[in-house]
Amino acid sequence: MGNKKRLKSPLDYPVTIKKHTDFIVFQVPDLGITIVEEAPQGNKITPKFINKISKTLAKTWLKSSEKLHQFQLADKKPPEPSRQRRPIEEREEKLYTTPQVAEHLGVSENTVRRLVKRGELECIKTSGKHRRFSELQVQKYVKRQREAVEAVPLSEPL
Repeated sequence: MGNKKRLKSPLDYPVTIKKHTDFIVFQVPDLGITIVEEAPQGNKITPKFINKISKTLAKTWLKSSEKLHQFQLADKKPPEPSRQRRPIEEREEKLYTTPQVAEHLGVSENTVRRLVKRGELECIKTSGKHRRFSELQVQKYVKRQREAVEAVPLSEPL
């Protein structure tokens, strides 16, 4: 499979959008990016304002892409994207524990922890620091593993 790391995408990094006084502030805190736009008159959400917000969000992702490219040119590792901090109870999708994922994958719990540490399997952490895995993330990991196995050429017969 090799040690080739997946390059970070601007979409890996969280963007915050927040009203501050008479402005709307777009930030990618992990990359130190801030873009400020005027808030709409009377705080009215109009189609024109939504269009402006969409363009500013796109501009934020483009700046993130440029920043990540600068890291790459300087042969520096970009910062890791922040993890979601929303409480697990607010999520709608079913999440699985480390033992459940280990059983599903046919590996030990320690192996699941190592996969997370190496960035091969994504999880979120509860407020109690327990790992939780979405079914989608586990499926993505399994798919990548299958593709890696299929890409390995068979050796010649003995």
